[in-house]
Amino acid sequence: MESLNKLSARSKALIALVLFVGLIIMVVGLSHSGNKNKPAVDPKSGLYYDKNSGETVSNPSGKTPDTYGTTPTALTYLGFSRLLDYGLGSDQLTNVKYAFQDFSTKQNLRLTELSVGKDSVTAGRTSSDDSYLDFTVLANRKTTYLARILYADDQSITLTISDTNHKTVYTSDTLAPFSDGE
Repeated sequence: MESLNKLSARSKALIALVLFVGLIIMVVGLSHSGNKNKPAVDPKSGLYYDKNSGETVSNPSGKTPDTYGTTPTALTYLGFSRLLDYGLGSDQLTNVKYAFQDFSTKQNLRLTELSVGKDSVTAGRTSSDDSYLDFTVLANRKTTYLARILYADDQSITLTISDTNHKTVYTSDTLAPFSDGE
């Protein structure tokens, strides 16, 4: 303590600054550590917050899961209702979900959960004046895909899915309301 008193005011200020900066770096590092897409799970309630979509999912232990009554290969779609805010119709949303299921099956991916990035949805027009919606999708909490819904007309859509290198990995048929994809 006596040696600290012998330091000049400038030296004390420099030491305080270094300690303060070190503390800030440690706090920021701890808050950003780990997998940013890993959901925060509360083991008692079964709730987890999906950081990608911004939605909370409930799956309490000892209770019937949200997927009860669906097929074993049914996907959980988080944040997809956000697409309705950008003008997608409910029938079109059903077809988008169908196309993602088809993509999962054709690519043999065994997808269980898809999550639309909460700040990723953008609407626009192509050079040929066709309307589209672009958004990112996190599959099974680890693989990111880029998706584009292209409006073929007022009711029909096409879904294109690309990897993060913009390589197309799936393009749906044109899907009309109540379409089964055929």
